[in-house]
Amino acid sequence: MKHSWTLILLALALSARPSFAQIGPVQWIDSTTLTAGLTQFEMIDLDLDGQEEILVSISGVNGKVGFFPPVANGLFGEFQPIGDIPIASGVASGYFNQDEWPDLVAIGGLTHSAWIYLQDSSGFPSPILLDDQISILVNDVVVADFDSTQGDDLVIIGQHSIDFYRNDGSGNFTKEPILTTSTSPKVLECIDVAKADMDGDGDMDLITGETAGLVVYLNDGWGQFSPDYFSLIEEVVEWVQPVDLDQDLDIDVIIKGNSGDIKWFSNDGTGALTYEATWSHLPNLTSVATADFDLDGDMDLLASHPNAISMFLNDSLQSFQSEIPLYQNPALIMGQVQVIDLPATSGMDIVWSGANSSVGYHLNLFSPSTSTELIRNSLSAFPNPTEGIILCDLCADMESIEVYASDGRVVHTTLGDSKIDLSHLQDGVYLIRGLSHEGIATSFFKVIKQ
Repeated sequence: MKHSWTLILLALALSARPSFAQIGPVQWIDSTTLTAGLTQFEMIDLDLDGQEEILVSISGVNGKVGFFPPVANGLFGEFQPIGDIPIASGVASGYFNQDEWPDLVAIGGLTHSAWIYLQDSSGFPSPILLDDQISILVNDVVVADFDSTQGDDLVIIGQHSIDFYRNDGSGNFTKEPILTTSTSPKVLECIDVAKADMDGDGDMDLITGETAGLVVYLNDGWGQFSPDYFSLIEEVVEWVQPVDLDQDLDIDVIIKGNSGDIKWFSNDGTGALTYEATWSHLPNLTSVATADFDLDGDMDLLASHPNAISMFLNDSLQSFQSEIPLYQNPALIMGQVQVIDLPATSGMDIVWSGANSSVGYHLNLFSPSTSTELIRNSLSAFPNPTEGIILCDLCADMESIEVYASDGRVVHTTLGDSKIDLSHLQDGVYLIRGLSHEGIATSFFKVIKQ
């Protein structure tokens, strides 16, 4: 069924910093080798029933894309395949042809390809081949309306290329190169890509890890991308993670270099990045995700590293000295981690892949300490669902407003205002967080963008 018009509101008035979020024990979504080689997670309401599935891609010669359906009380059912994609290296959802159903793009294959799945009321039909000429390995894909027209577009990063696929609004795509071996300033290896509004102009830009280091491609709003290079030394960047780390209303970047060092770069608000620190005390992190797990107003790190899943709490100085082990198993290599928002809890929850087998998750069982007062308010925020603008009286009293996607990414930030514009975001469920003038998270509510 379609999304309800009911607004789910949860307001927290914090008189003190809350205690650490209590993370529950591991619960198993899959404990077999079916999920060996899992390469990507995404939470998405595929069937429009108001509950989000866990969309995944699985590598290997018998690779697949599919999902784990929610059943009840934060539990998930058996894996439901959508399509066979040998060596599937990624999957992402978007709205490609102007209907209400989420569509998919999957990448991988023995011929380094990409496919589109245009969902309708009967489910997912056979995939449509998008491209079988991607340069060698296909490493990642991101989806957004990059050119400010109807229908989401794609950016796919191959081993020796970055390509933009412009959507005509009906699910027909035109390939336009962003970077090739002939235009790269260095011997070209492209490894990772993420999306975020780096310069605050309302459109999605690209952040990539390459042999040229950390690169930001600023979007002119029409799908034309201009690169800026920010690594200070010769380094190959293995992954990038955009996040507003210093809570100044712009998107910073965390990277892992080929030496294993984890670094962060601050953003001046225009997309220009400045190296800030190397966290040499952190282990060799395979994958990271970010969220304010302990609801203290700053972003923490969720990470996988060999045989372990850990949380590193932010001390507001961005040093991440405090490690909270969540799960350890010498039989698991550990792969992708992701932040998810399950209806069974009020905080951001955790899902991870063991890499060589298994998918586990943890519920965030945070409850305020006795020194923290929980107040439930009837906030005036409407319309909900919305096509773009929501009105929230309380939000005008906040220092700043942050909008989170269901995977924990900050997708929009603004100063406190009674009017919040979500029109540039793709359809979905978002968490709106207000920060007080003391920098403490004081209110949360969910809104549906459609």
